[in-house]
Amino acid sequence: MLRAIRAVLRRIGELKATPGWLSVWRSDAGLISPDDIPEEERDRIIEAVAREIVKRGFTTPALLFIELSKPVNFIASQLLVALDPLVSSVLTSSDYRKFSLLMEDDENIERLLQAIERISAEGGRGDGRA
Repeated sequence: MLRAIRAVLRRIGELKATPGWLSVWRSDAGLISPDDIPEEERDRIIEAVAREIVKRGFTTPALLFIELSKPVNFIASQLLVALDPLVSSVLTSSDYRKFSLLMEDDENIERLLQAIERISAEGGRGDGRA
């Protein structure tokens, strides 16, 4: 076991010594960061999630959970990855992965909170109906 751990650490050390190793690894794995998502797409995804939360009547529990998870937003965003199969009815899988990335950033959490509060104040249902 210890031998395997050392081999992995040695391999990671070799990768770090290679110029541009992180960008190659990210592009090969198809990974993106929250900054790679365009503003329009970010706003569309956050708005869709906020509307769905309000529409389903989860405004108060969602606001409470989001506010409480602010100090550990990175860990909470990783929990969202585990919930991917359950949320496919709300967002496409691609949008959901982007949403989980967006939730790593404090500014996007604030955007989501503000969108939920705004939609809730507009009519309460989030689907255009009062």
